[in-house]
Amino acid sequence: MDASFANTSHLENSSEFLWGLTDINFRILQTNHLFQKQFGLENKNWKGRLFQDVVQNFQVEKFLRANNECIHNPGKTISIEIKTTTAAEENWFRWEVSAISDEKNNVTGIRFLGTDVTKQKKAEQKLLQQTILLDNISDAIISTDTNFFIKTWNHKAAIIFNLKCENENNNSLHNISKLNFVNDCENNFKKMIRNNGFWNGDVLIEKNNEVKYYLQTTVNAIKDHEGRITGFAAVSRDISKEQTIKNKFVSEQKKSKLDLVKEQKQFKSFMENAPLVAWITDSNGVLLYMNTLFKQLYNYTDANLNKKISPITECQKVLLPDKDVIPKNKSIEFFHKCLDANKNVHYYRTFKFPIQDVEGNLLEGGQSVEITAELEAEQALKKSNELFEYAAKATRDVIWDWDLAEDKIRRTAGYENLFGYEMSNFYEQHNLDKIHKDDVPVVAKSVEEAFKKNDSRWQMEYRYRCADGSYKIIIDQAYLIRNKDGKVVRVIGSMQDVTEERDLQKQILITEKQKKKDVVNAVIDAQEKERNELSAELHDNVNQLLAAAILYLKTAQKQDDSKEELITHSLDYVQKAVDELRNISRNLTPAELKMNGLSAALKVFAEKLHIANNFEVTFLVKKINENKISASLQLALYRIVQEVMNNILKHANANEVIIRLSESKNILHLKITDNGKGFDPFLIKKGLGITNIHNRAENFGGNAEIISLPGKGCSWHISVPLT
Repeated sequence: MDASFANTSHLENSSEFLWGLTDINFRILQTNHLFQKQFGLENKNWKGRLFQDVVQNFQVEKFLRANNECIHNPGKTISIEIKTTTAAEENWFRWEVSAISDEKNNVTGIRFLGTDVTKQKKAEQKLLQQTILLDNISDAIISTDTNFFIKTWNHKAAIIFNLKCENENNNSLHNISKLNFVNDCENNFKKMIRNNGFWNGDVLIEKNNEVKYYLQTTVNAIKDHEGRITGFAAVSRDISKEQTIKNKFVSEQKKSKLDLVKEQKQFKSFMENAPLVAWITDSNGVLLYMNTLFKQLYNYTDANLNKKISPITECQKVLLPDKDVIPKNKSIEFFHKCLDANKNVHYYRTFKFPIQDVEGNLLEGGQSVEITAELEAEQALKKSNELFEYAAKATRDVIWDWDLAEDKIRRTAGYENLFGYEMSNFYEQHNLDKIHKDDVPVVAKSVEEAFKKNDSRWQMEYRYRCADGSYKIIIDQAYLIRNKDGKVVRVIGSMQDVTEERDLQKQILITEKQKKKDVVNAVIDAQEKERNELSAELHDNVNQLLAAAILYLKTAQKQDDSKEELITHSLDYVQKAVDELRNISRNLTPAELKMNGLSAALKVFAEKLHIANNFEVTFLVKKINENKISASLQLALYRIVQEVMNNILKHANANEVIIRLSESKNILHLKITDNGKGFDPFLIKKGLGITNIHNRAENFGGNAEIISLPGKGCSWHISVPLT
């Protein structure tokens, strides 16, 4: 069999790769059928013509630059991605470009191999949009300032670059890990990104644990509305597996020193460098050719060549001749999965096609391309979309999507639940007609300013009209998506109803105002009560004593025989008046409290109230640090004891009272317990005395609690923090 002819037939009939050759002037010498079909060359005269004159809707300049670089670097294989656009569709191809040399190592032409990566590119674009809502994208995304200091990143970037918020934020890319430009240099990277606002290439990350990441990276400049660069955004796709395979192929290519001019060696080099599993069998299942990836996948060696494929496992069944390929001279395509040595599942897209040797015998060629990464990307995208839909159903918020190009908006089902409007599954015209007329100018201006300032986030609170004509207060917040020129093209946001919260805040404000008013009134009432009590004491006691003293003195002036006795009685009444004034003064501001502190003052107070065999008052105090108790707090606690004792004497019918004072964990505790008749705290009317007790405690950040039951006595618990 003439292998070279069979190899040419194999390339001509490939349904997976676009393949071709040019001379050093880029005149097309040879292409396969798939290339001709893709660029509409099937019925045209293209041989010998310039590539750029024949191929349309193609980034020719980028392609030719890669060709020129291969001519100047014959041993180098360049990988580039190029987009082709027609009126019907848009496709992406990854091209492997390398030079062809003769026996004297003179470059005689260029070979190129193209793989359709359209699905992968579109999946990447969809995943990139989803990063706005869900951090579940497989690409690493980083944004930096103008000095390349990292500001934000996604989960994949954190894994690759070991980014941590508490340690690595604001560190430059070079400080995070060792970075190498594969096909470029740092100086050229910085020059291009600053001059052109764009850079695309491959980088190698070497981590401290010797793990390497090959990343296909695109960097774009972030500009403000005046066109000034404010930072950079980098999107990196992990191509470590592909790069490892490619490097291995390149290494094997250098070692073998293949003569690419001869068709047989050219085929072998091509197949060894292609990122696919390839093999050829005859109609009986005899293995005639296999590449390195085939050997690795199925654990084959050269000893398996020219022998029937065996043993047959589930994974190897795809290698057997198909019933339609050779008998019907038909190409087929199918998908299958295979387990590796570690029982990991890998998915493949497999092509089988007939090829003919020089003797006219039909052989069966096979190619398998691993699509595990693409399937995982599609599954991740599907999962992200499902998660978004479920989240939209679960939340009470209204999630909305505003397309600025069409000026149309689409909302989730929460819109109908929240505002009562009938929902549509499609985009509707965007307007502000349901926003309260007084809020429309403010909202419109806020949105306009966010667009102009190059902001990425926007938030506003305003009133929104419901279907029944009422208004709800909502917080509207959104993320602004911009194109490469910084223009907003899409806005995604959510509306949250905060009407109840705002109403509650108003009610709390009214309650607080009323509480302050009650406190002021209580203070005024307490002052009036004290004045009235003081007036009564002066009138009922001091005033009467002084009046009696005056009466005795006047009588003494008229009666000389009993003058001395009358003056003595007068002096007694004056002394009683002085004693009464001293008692009033002590009650107003206890001298014992000022001189010896709270414990001493309460002890004296309890002793004065103690009446043997009738009314017993016990004062108990644990060790406390009175230096920590301010003078104002001591006075407040003393007044509380006075007020409680006054209520006990008036209403409790008690004959035993215990006053306890203690300190625990920087909190002062005062407890007053009686054995009186008790009462139901929820049924009695809270008078001025009880109100004053609560107010005095709360004024120092503490609280007062009353515990009582009818027939069970009463107990007051006052707790005040010591600061």
